[in-house]
Amino acid sequence: MNRQYFIDLTRKDVRVPIGVDMILHQYPDVDAILDNGERMGQVLLEAARFYNSPIVMPHMDLMLEKDHLLSLMGIPAVDRPAYHFHGCPSDDMVSEFKSKIKGPLGRRMEARNDAIRYVATHSTLLPMGISIGPFSLMTKLLADPITPIFLHGMGITGDEDSEVRAVEICLDLALAVVLRAIESQLDAGAQIIIVAEPAANSVYLSPKQMEEGADIFDRFVLAQNAVMRKLVADRGAALIFHDCGALTPGMIRKLDTLRPEVFSFGSPVNLWEAADLVSKDTVLYGNLPSKRFMSDSLITVEQVKEMSCDLAARMREKNHPFMLGTECDVLCVHEHKEVIARKVEAFMTCSLQ
Repeated sequence: MNRQYFIDLTRKDVRVPIGVDMILHQYPDVDAILDNGERMGQVLLEAARFYNSPIVMPHMDLMLEKDHLLSLMGIPAVDRPAYHFHGCPSDDMVSEFKSKIKGPLGRRMEARNDAIRYVATHSTLLPMGISIGPFSLMTKLLADPITPIFLHGMGITGDEDSEVRAVEICLDLALAVVLRAIESQLDAGAQIIIVAEPAANSVYLSPKQMEEGADIFDRFVLAQNAVMRKLVADRGAALIFHDCGALTPGMIRKLDTLRPEVFSFGSPVNLWEAADLVSKDTVLYGNLPSKRFMSDSLITVEQVKEMSCDLAARMREKNHPFMLGTECDVLCVHEHKEVIARKVEAFMTCSLQ
């Protein structure tokens, strides 16, 4: 896919929430749907049509890659969600992982691929795949990733410190799983891949160390994502890079070297300021605060409309290609689903003039 496709979308007032979860939870058997590719594909198409989107957004589950990685190491399913390494994975675990990484995927990952195939064969809309980013996956594997990243920023290597070495090993494992997940979705027919790197932010990576010349962002974020980016580009697909964390201007400039077709930044980033930091042919997407939609005490319907108009006006002033959407997944919280739905409808239908 070429960049012009997304730039053309911005001229059609397309508004795209990351809203599959809201549609999915209209059904009583969510887990059964997530395990069934055909049914999930039908839900994805239902969501795209409901939101009048030419792009079939995926269901955003950023735990699948962690679950699969740990399954390859023999960690029981019940332990995987909360499992963390307290140091380096054992050599035996790493060897077992490497012997199995090219093998079958987990049931839910296979169902995700089947859903992409369903979309590709039952519609003319564009199917999108998804993966957590390698850096964010690494942070989910370690009990404390922040300290060793900081130590690396001080010049301490993995040969000198076992905690730093644990980050390096887990990052290599994470990249292998991400590449496997993305490649399988491209094989299934995905034409766009959204990669979510929410942990690539100023909490995990010290801006002060970066200002002093530390290569932590390049070493732990850019290097791995450049490999991912090449895979997506080589397969002729487009990349949406999603980072809903707090980012410094320097971090945004570095991410721009990945040259995604679309940047999806969270509400900590002012998109009109990011417009001065990224390539002029890269679409900026977002970034209404969907994490606050569940409560009127956090944001009202009228405030959603006001923020939508303000954001659209600022981006028009910048003359930068822009699509209005949400900062992250619009999660269905059953006791608040009506108020959440009203806020999604508000920005989908309000006048942006």
